[in-house]
Amino acid sequence: MSIESNLAGVGMLSEAEIVDSIATKNPVEQDSDAEIEEQQDANKQVINSKEAIDRINELKQFFLTQKDDNSNVIKLLFNIEKFIIEGKLTKQPPITDFFQKN
Repeated sequence: MSIESNLAGVGMLSEAEIVDSIATKNPVEQDSDAEIEEQQDANKQVINSKEAIDRINELKQFFLTQKDDNSNVIKLLFNIEKFIIEGKLTKQPPITDFFQKN
């Protein structure tokens, strides 16, 4: 008997839960995929553009120190950084810009 056979898998019922469910005729409730996804989304941390750029710089530093040729990855990281910077600098014009002045 292996150790894995005693462990219940993720999203699976253990033998005891199955027997209990049948014996009491009460189905065991499980979270739906949508509920699990919502819980995961709620746990995600929202980061600002400065934090994103800092993380990109950490990735660039990582790939620069590797022995392999990672020039394509580094170029991609520079492009992503540029995209974030340009998006950060682009501001929505004030609503008064859309009205004609008399």
